[in-house]
Amino acid sequence: MSATSSLPLAYAGVVAMLVLPNFVLIHPYLHLLILGPLLVWIGCQRSLLESLKAPGESQVRSAR
Repeated sequence: MSATSSLPLAYAGVVAMLVLPNFVLIHPYLHLLILGPLLVWIGCQRSLLESLKAPGESQVRSAR
């Protein structure tokens, strides 16, 4: 599974973890243990996708 095909699934997981506790009792530590690494993984995947773009397309500023 590539990063581009798994990102929408990860976004769905984040939305589910934001909505689900409103209807089902989830222990706060379990919620943090699921949501925290999921958000870090999404950030890493987005960073990898951004680094693969051509230098003119990237929205990241250089430090020079």
